[in-house]
Amino acid sequence: QVNLEYLSRVVFDKAVGKERYAYPDTLVGTDSHTTMINGLGILGWGVGGIEAEAAMLGQPITMLIPQVVGFELKGKLAEGATATDLVLTVTEMLRKRGVVGKFVEFFGDGLDHLPLADRATIGNMSPEFGSTCAVFPIDAETLRYLELSGRSREHIGLVEAYAKTQGLWRSSTVARYSDVLMLDLATVEPSIAGPKRPQDRIALKGAGGKVAELLKTAGKGTKVPVAAGGNKFDLEDGAVVIAAITSCTNTSNPAVMVGAGLLARNAAAKGLTRKPWVKTSLAPGSKVVTDYLAACELDDDLDKLGFNLVGYGCTTCVAEGTPVLLANGTSRRIERLPNAGGVRVFGPTAEKTLAMANQREMIPQGERECVHLILQDGRRLTCTPDHKVLRADGRFVRADRLVLGKDRVLVGLEAPLDDVGDDEADYVLTAGEFTFSMETAYERARTLAFARLVGHLTCDGSISTHGQGRMNVGQALDRQAVLDDVELLTGKRPPGTRYDELKWSIVLPQELTNAIITLAGVRVGRRIEQPSSLPAFVLDNACPVAVVREFLGGVFGADGH
Repeated sequence: QVNLEYLSRVVFDKAVGKERYAYPDTLVGTDSHTTMINGLGILGWGVGGIEAEAAMLGQPITMLIPQVVGFELKGKLAEGATATDLVLTVTEMLRKRGVVGKFVEFFGDGLDHLPLADRATIGNMSPEFGSTCAVFPIDAETLRYLELSGRSREHIGLVEAYAKTQGLWRSSTVARYSDVLMLDLATVEPSIAGPKRPQDRIALKGAGGKVAELLKTAGKGTKVPVAAGGNKFDLEDGAVVIAAITSCTNTSNPAVMVGAGLLARNAAAKGLTRKPWVKTSLAPGSKVVTDYLAACELDDDLDKLGFNLVGYGCTTCVAEGTPVLLANGTSRRIERLPNAGGVRVFGPTAEKTLAMANQREMIPQGERECVHLILQDGRRLTCTPDHKVLRADGRFVRADRLVLGKDRVLVGLEAPLDDVGDDEADYVLTAGEFTFSMETAYERARTLAFARLVGHLTCDGSISTHGQGRMNVGQALDRQAVLDDVELLTGKRPPGTRYDELKWSIVLPQELTNAIITLAGVRVGRRIEQPSSLPAFVLDNACPVAVVREFLGGVFGADGH
């Protein structure tokens, strides 16, 4: 998208002696969607890293002269149909025809009604067609976009004169093609794609029946229990769990993006919200998108539905091995976070402070250029140069723009790294009707949560002779962490009662208190009248280090006795 908005020239020129030479703009990139530039009338496509390096060193890229498939577009899109619907239809047609290794060139009177953003959307999807590129001719729409994006009048005049002189300007004359396809734009209808491939287009009007058919064929009929927003749900085959406004194809088109913003505005006005199990995100191709969404005052509407900005393009990255501070007070290596998200972590807020947040997803990005930050306390962070770091003055600053020895940054607590230990295999703890183990990530999380709660209750809580368990917490974040653990174990989130300026009291669900009472070494009633003791399970030699660590974390995280 940056190529389209800023870098592309369409026609290059340079002075050689006393003469000025002009020649066509071309592009090779290391991203398969480099073909987005085809929408501007520029020949370009994605290549491998070695080919790109060779081009940077001035070496030519050689290839066999390809077959060129002509694609005639007639008429104009019907109301309600978008560039995304058009590109899915084109993808379906070209996949059926077979265009691998071929060039595709668009022509016809339909181009009169196809703005450059729509052309770029089609060019962008060339890898999905299978073609090397999908190029459009230079015409008045090309010049209009160059003017819109701030190119000089002199350069726009050069593009027009050169294209017309060299026969690159769109005309009514039809070239000789290896093969020709035709599409009446008026027949394009709202569509969705998938579930696996973009060429598997489904007309929106028939989506209900088609999706039911696909689920009947591919579904396993299983239900997956999930907890979200304080409630439990059973998700069945076909449940939507991710809703992401992303990809350079969709987010390059202002009409589609503004349409999404208007849909969000209307949904918010009617009180509609996303389901609690659906992860939402917004990752546009460039900052131009967020600029015009803000100018249209649509960004707040998207935020209300949970489509918060998570980054641009591939988004920023931190290196494998980087510890991420979790809401439960431990840290976990970033590569051990689930790809589907759902972990409670500490993250930045809109107010530029650190607070608990839900991990949306984890996206491996392969090798990227990185910078190393070494903090005064010896901790290190390896991240991409554009990774935002929260500075002590409340501003987010790119990692590569921090001033050595001057800028102070906000960091989370140095929490213990929660790695799975060799001593966890076959561990089982029984407490009343609860059975805890370390077999799966979910069971392990429940076991550690139970250990934390018992530790906190031992130090700053009590169990009455009537069997009521009560915990006292002092910080808002501590309260959230305790409630998160209680919810993980019981599915319930009891209210916290504030009894002075700094303390809240939380009454544990009865089934959890009953389970804790069954543990040997747990004291019931007035502890001051009883000898000190620890729960027997943490003194057992078979107790994993992680369980002991979390128990002690609960003890010293309460009042620090």
